[in-house]
Amino acid sequence: MSPPKGLKSVAIPEELYNRLKARRQSHQALSGVNEQELKEKLAKWMGLKRVHVNEEGYLLYCAGGLGADRWQEVPDFPQSLDACSKWIVPERILEITFMYSSNCVSCDIEGLSSNFFEGHVNVESIEEAWTKSALALCLAVEKLIDSKKGSNPSENEEG
Repeated sequence: MSPPKGLKSVAIPEELYNRLKARRQSHQALSGVNEQELKEKLAKWMGLKRVHVNEEGYLLYCAGGLGADRWQEVPDFPQSLDACSKWIVPERILEITFMYSSNCVSCDIEGLSSNFFEGHVNVESIEEAWTKSALALCLAVEKLIDSKKGSNPSENEEG
């Protein structure tokens, strides 16, 4: 099984893995994650304005302007590595490492302050692990957010 399109699977030296493992904060396996709440938390942290759920259940933010284009749907971060790469990673994350196995996918991130955070998702197969990469990344970013006092990147050293 190969990694999803645009993602490389690389072996890292055991010494580097052990160093990363020693520096990162302890983690716990999460199940039953409320992806809508996670998506909203990430959107607010990203600085999207007036984030709310509309009558149809869509999470929207105010993109400015007038008319129908004023409100845009918040990107589906927990389901899309593309959305994470475009919105979250560029200015806030220095390094990302994914680790896959038949029972979990882990994502280690290094923030701008050189702190490590891990997102961990239990899965039932390696195929499912590939599909949960974005969720693992979002859980790691959530830990980064929770480690800071402010909820906006401009209010802390990570942004």
